[in-house]
Amino acid sequence: MIRPHPAGPPARRDPGFTLIELLVALSIFAIAFAIVGLSFYTTTRAWSRGTQALEGLHEGEFMMDQVVCALRSAAWFRTTGSGGRYGFWIEDGEDTYPADTISWVTSGSALMPPDSPFRLGLHRITLSVEDSDLGEPALAVRAVPPFVDEEDMEEPEPWFAGGGVRGLDCRIWDGEIEDWTDEWEHTNRLPNRVEIALFFDPPHEGEDPIVLRRLVDIPVAAYATTAVSRTESRRR
Repeated sequence: MIRPHPAGPPARRDPGFTLIELLVALSIFAIAFAIVGLSFYTTTRAWSRGTQALEGLHEGEFMMDQVVCALRSAAWFRTTGSGGRYGFWIEDGEDTYPADTISWVTSGSALMPPDSPFRLGLHRITLSVEDSDLGEPALAVRAVPPFVDEEDMEEPEPWFAGGGVRGLDCRIWDGEIEDWTDEWEHTNRLPNRVEIALFFDPPHEGEDPIVLRRLVDIPVAAYATTAVSRTESRRR
């Protein structure tokens, strides 16, 4: 039996893509590209913020080290008629952040600009947080001779140790009550230990501010307390 020969070869399918297949492929590519782009943007933004926060933290650490160095270099001498001019002064303040003003006599060059005449001698240093020339809060530093009465001289212009500081808080350890206090009545003495806190804006809106804290022991404070106590005892 003879089989009939087929009329011709079977029809071959066109190897190209259909319109639906192209649309699906383009949609998948667009979604993948959007995911990659969003991830890249988020990562880059987080890295940028982290870098800025790290740089600000390094600057804050440097300023804190300067404050600690100036406190540890606090000076006190037992001289007649000193009138408490070597003592530690504090004025408690509060704004958006703590806004204390602290002052003491120091012999070090910490926080002093290179051209300051007080770098190599005794001077009373005063720290506060004020608006700088740029209109932003910063750590303001003032220095005056230690034996000049405040009413006899004009308040010097501040030197801004660095921007970014939004608040300054100081607490003093009271050994009698064994607790921290923000008051210091012994203006002719030095506290043995203080806690200094510098406040910086939060890295992201709605978060807590960045706070750097240090406990500082003042070496000469024990001598100052003993000397004043002996003087008071003799007067009695």
